[in-house]
Order: sequence, then structure tokens, then C-alpha cells
Amino acid sequence: MDTQFSQLPVEERIRLVEDLWDSFAKEQSEVPLTSEQAAELDRRIAAFEQDQRN
Repeated sequence: MDTQFSQLPVEERIRLVEDLWDSFAKEQSEVPLTSEQAAELDRRIAAFEQDQRN
């Protein structure tokens, strides 16, 4: 399968990756987070909000 993709022009491969990434973004609510991931996101959001206040 790698050979098939490597034969495409770089621009086309980039577009395919972007399309694939966009499809993940549309379905992000369907991807469950572990409790550790949720805690890390909460920590990062809190740090970001604190930085915005300073």
C-alpha cells in the first residue's frame, strides 16, 4: 500500500492527509478519552486560562 501512496504527487498526498484529518475532527465526539487524557486536558486548559489572566 505504501507504494501506491508514494507514487502520488506530494500535493495530492497532503490533500489526502488533510481530508483524513478533517474526517477525524468531525467525529471527535465519538472518540472516548481516558480519565488521564481528560485530566491532562483540564490541566492544560487551566494553565492556558491562567496565562491569559497574567
